Amino acid sequence: MLAAMRCVAFVVALAACASSAAPVGPSGPTPPNATAVRVERPPYLVPPYAGDPPARAATAPPARLLPDGRYLPGAGAVEATADEIAGLEDMLARTAGHGVGLYLDSSFRLGWAYAELQRWLLLRATDATLAPAEADGYRRRAEQAQRRAIEVLTKITQQFPSYAKADDAVMMLAQVLTDAGQPDRALDLYARIMRDPHSRWIAEAHLLAAELELAAGVLPAAEQLYGEASRFPQSWVSAYAYYDLAWMRLERGDAAGAQAAFAHAVHATTSQLGLDEIRAAAANGYARAYAVDGAAAGAPAAFAAVSAADAPAMLEAAMVRAAELGRQREVIDLAGALAAARPDDVAACRWHAEAAYAALALDDRPAAATALAATASANRASGACADATRALLGHTARAWHRDAVARGDAAAADLALGLYDLYLDGFAAAPDRAETLVAAAELAWHRAALAPTPALWTAAAARFEAAAMPDVAAHARARAGAP
Repeated sequence: MLAAMRCVAFVVALAACASSAAPVGPSGPTPPNATAVRVERPPYLVPPYAGDPPARAATAPPARLLPDGRYLPGAGAVEATADEIAGLEDMLARTAGHGVGLYLDSSFRLGWAYAELQRWLLLRATDATLAPAEADGYRRRAEQAQRRAIEVLTKITQQFPSYAKADDAVMMLAQVLTDAGQPDRALDLYARIMRDPHSRWIAEAHLLAAELELAAGVLPAAEQLYGEASRFPQSWVSAYAYYDLAWMRLERGDAAGAQAAFAHAVHATTSQLGLDEIRAAAANGYARAYAVDGAAAGAPAAFAAVSAADAPAMLEAAMVRAAELGRQREVIDLAGALAAARPDDVAACRWHAEAAYAALALDDRPAAATALAATASANRASGACADATRALLGHTARAWHRDAVARGDAAAADLALGLYDLYLDGFAAAPDRAETLVAAAELAWHRAALAPTPALWTAAAARFEAAAMPDVAAHARARAGAP
């Protein structure tokens, strides 16, 4: 239900969309995918409805947030709307013939109430806790409410086009038709609004029409409508239009065009209150678009120019996206920039770990060793990713140990010994500590044998003493020439 995602839904009878209201946030992060430019269209970030009618606000129970960001009304709220409708139907019957103005106002309120009721019933039907028969009952009631809403609102829009609230009725009717699976009729109504340059809903009509065209796969029309909707800088619509336009461009592979539109979306939020969520989402989108082919070295300055407040989060989004795309060198550089920007952040160990994984994927062992050392240091400071750090250090040390022995590689042995030391220093209570002490001592012996020096044999002896193997330590000291 695309129309459920905009603040114009069924509030026009009482108030315009309140741009100062706090938007609904996203339901969660986009899952990783190494090949697609974009995995899944993120949920819309939409200003909530302006408010309930005063008569019902006091009795409606608290709403429950659904996973996709919609609010699920309680059953009591649905029944309260049904009670209001019964009263309006009775009023309409009793005031018939008492003046067109009273009749139209009563009809408008009735159409609005039916429109809202069908929306609430459709939402109730999506509640996973309902029995199938109960959910079907809500859907049937929603269809009945839809038919009545369409009947009442169509009469207003066709027979009374000069009515003061005719545009409001057109917008409501278009959204009910969308909910009822009649997007072509809805598009005709949005076109009617768009032909009137004085309509207060002209921006919203462009945006909702664009969504319908996008859902239908008519991409050129959708892109044109989004572009037109973005040209209303005094409306919250501009930010959302740029945001959707940016995703369209990114999905077709136009990373540069997507960056430009995401940047416009961020800047469009500066003139409106209550659009923090869309600003952050657009900044995130800009970073993901930048990560497609942008140079990591230029990322900090580019992100700060778009939104200084979001720049650190943008660095992380770009790092994650670069990892999805297999741009491992950029992951390393972005992780470094992120850690430099927020050195005391509890997530720093995770960022350094991302750099380590990227370096391991490149088989760049010096870079991996540096990143692993930074991971261990950050974890000592925060303890935020102890298990992951221990596993990463331990597994990598053993892998490099085996490789160093197999290839007789002294440099690989030195790197593995460094990881063993990080592991032992950082995890004194590790269940495999004794085993790790022995493994490190054995590798130190092998390292000394590759290029014998007194210092290396002495170091090996010290490791065997730490592993509680004094006899082997004595042999190592003997080879070092020590007493």
